[in-house]
Amino acid sequence: MLSHFSIFAQFQYNRNIMFKHILYPLLALTAFACTHQPTEAESKKRQDLMAAASQRTTDEWALNLKLAKQCQVGMPQIHGSMTALDDSILETKTLEGKVVVMDFWASWCAPCIERIPKFYETAKQFERDDVAFLLVNVDAEKLHWQKFATERSWTKNSYWIGADGSKNPLVGYSYFIQGEGDTASALMGLPVYVVIGTDGKIVSNANPSSSDYDWTELLKQLK
Repeated sequence: MLSHFSIFAQFQYNRNIMFKHILYPLLALTAFACTHQPTEAESKKRQDLMAAASQRTTDEWALNLKLAKQCQVGMPQIHGSMTALDDSILETKTLEGKVVVMDFWASWCAPCIERIPKFYETAKQFERDDVAFLLVNVDAEKLHWQKFATERSWTKNSYWIGADGSKNPLVGYSYFIQGEGDTASALMGLPVYVVIGTDGKIVSNANPSSSDYDWTELLKQLK
């Protein structure tokens, strides 16, 4: 079950997408129309822009849902790349055969920030060559993440993947599915704790409401 803040954060995130791709273009076109009598060619161009903006949003939501469906427990892990604070790249394929624990977070997510110290405590407790702990940020801007994480000394095993699933499929882990069938949609819900087993399958993909959540018992079973 999601916390109230997570639900609010999801609403804010999806509202921002709607403003960026639909409402802002519409407002700009409306303001232009109020001060200018469009020609036939201009009217056609405006209609095309509106249709393109709507299609981009529809395509993005469809992709998010597709990725979310691929990130369910029991499914093979999704592979992609992560950027470290020094701009080096980690390919998740290089971690095959290990237990992989990922904490997906964003700087705008208060519960994420509250629980990151717990993530580092668990990582220290289970520090072994065959277990990889990754703190994975989904902020839209890399520079903002670098500054935010560095100021808080969240530098060890700290990576960034952005927020665009079309550029990095790993973003799919940060979504949960709401509804079924034709009414299903994917919403971002953070923090998300993902555990990959040594067989490369997703063992856990949790968005817990409790701040006491940790992976201790699960990781003991995967030893």
